[in-house]
Order: sequence, then C-alpha cells, then structure tokens
Amino acid sequence: MLREIVLLGYSGKFLTRELHGKFYQMVDKLGLTDAQVDEVLSVFSNKDAYLLQKYFFEDALITIGQGQMYRSDKRRLLEESLISREAILNREEIMQKILEGKSIKIEHEELVLNQEICAAILENLDFMFLVSKRNSELLRSRIFIDPN
Repeated sequence: MLREIVLLGYSGKFLTRELHGKFYQMVDKLGLTDAQVDEVLSVFSNKDAYLLQKYFFEDALITIGQGQMYRSDKRRLLEESLISREAILNREEIMQKILEGKSIKIEHEELVLNQEICAAILENLDFMFLVSKRNSELLRSRIFIDPN
C-alpha cells in the first residue's frame, strides 16, 4: 500500500480516490492515531530523503563522466545520518553498476542507468518531490480531494 503511494509520486502521478480509500482502510485496521498518520506521511515529503536522491544522481553523473566511483561529502553525510550501513552498501553496489554500465533491477525490469537516464531523473526529481508532497497533503484528510 505505502509502496504504491511512493511509486505514484515517483511516476509523477497524483493520488487516486481508490488509493486514498485503501490508505484509510489500512489506517482504520491498524488503529493509527492522527499523529501516527502524520508520522507515516512525513516520509513522503521529507526534504532530506529528496536531497539524498538528488545527490546520488548528481554523483552518478560525475561517476560516469570521470570513469571512477565518486561519493560527494554532502551525499556521504546524509547517507550516514539517514540510512543504515546496509543501505549505504547497497547504494554503492548500484553506483558500481552505473559505472560499469550494467543493468539494475527496478520494479521487475532491468535498466542501465546511463548518463541520459540519470540526467533525466535529476531533471524530473523536483517535480516528483512536489507530487509526492502533494499526495502526502491529500492523504492527511479523510475526505478525498481530487488533485486535478
């Protein structure tokens, strides 16, 4: 459920009535308070998580351009404060595949993250963050408001 909401934002699509309803069915089933709902939704509009993605793809472009692994200080600091050591190692494996031009699995598909794709992701990241933030705002109300 939450995965669907995250993927919706990353695809640049706004929340649907159906997904909004499923979200509140889950909230009711789990007996979440308004404070707990706010905590869950804060993940979708977390500026640091957005910046971490931005820095990763900026570093990917530098890695491709220089032909060697690159990890900026700003990405390193955010990674160390936000994600587990295991997640950091996983991101480094992905960066190594980017450097080598090898495909990575994203949602049941194999994709080579080349310079063109990394640049396109960076170019669209601001929009994806805004959509995710808007979806989070829409989910804060039990009444569905059509974002279109």
